[in-house]
Amino acid sequence: MIRFDHVFKKYGGARRAWVLDDLSLEIPTGEMVFLLGASGAGKTTLLKLVTLEERPTKGRIQVQEFDSDSIPKAKVPLLRRRCGVVYQDFRLIRDKTIHENLAYVLQMTGILDPNTLHAITRRVLAQVGLIAKRNDFPDELSGGEQQRAAIARALVHQPSILLADEPTGNLDQEMGIDILQLLRRVNLAGATVMVASHDHELALRFADRVIVLEAGRVRTDERIRQKRVAL
Repeated sequence: MIRFDHVFKKYGGARRAWVLDDLSLEIPTGEMVFLLGASGAGKTTLLKLVTLEERPTKGRIQVQEFDSDSIPKAKVPLLRRRCGVVYQDFRLIRDKTIHENLAYVLQMTGILDPNTLHAITRRVLAQVGLIAKRNDFPDELSGGEQQRAAIARALVHQPSILLADEPTGNLDQEMGIDILQLLRRVNLAGATVMVASHDHELALRFADRVIVLEAGRVRTDERIRQKRVAL
C-alpha cells in the first residue's frame, strides 16, 4: 500500500508554486497505475516521494510499513530496496556490460559472491528476455533492449513496488507496447507498478487505474476494469 495524505511539495522560495498541492491518494498493493498529465503536473515528483528521494514540504506519505514522518534515516535504504525505478533515459553505465550493470547494483548493497551475482543476473535477464545480450554493452543494444536492461536492473532486488518514469518516452510505439507488456507481467507477478506517462491511449490499454494530475492536484481518478491486454 502507498498512501499520500494531504501532501504538498514545493521547490525554492515561498513565492514558487506548489509542485504537489494538497494531494491525497491511495494505491493498493498489486495495482498497476498510470499517472498522466502535462510536463510540470507533478508526476515525476510524486514518484520521487514514494522512495523518499524527495521529502514532502507538508503532509505524510506511507509506503508499506514506512512512514515519512517517522522513518529513521538508517531505514531509508531498506525502503528504496523495496522499490525498483525505471527511467526514460535508461541510465545504464556505458562502459559496463549488461551483466556488469546488474551485478554492480547488487555489489553496492553488499552482495559480492560471484555465484550469487551470476544466478540473480541470469534470473532477471531471462525475465526480460536478454540472456543472449548479457555480455553486450548498452550502446550495442537497441532502445527497447536498453529499456529492458534498465527494467532488469530495477528487478534485481525483487522489489514489491516498481516505479517507471516515462519508460516509453524514447521508444517507438511498437517498442513502447513491448515494454508495457513486460511491466504488466511484473505487475501480474505481484508487484505494485506506477507508470508516469503522457500516453493516454496506452494507459487505457494497460492500467488498472488512471490518475490524471494537473498543477499538482488530482484532476481525475478512473478505475479501468474491463480493459486488459492479452500477454
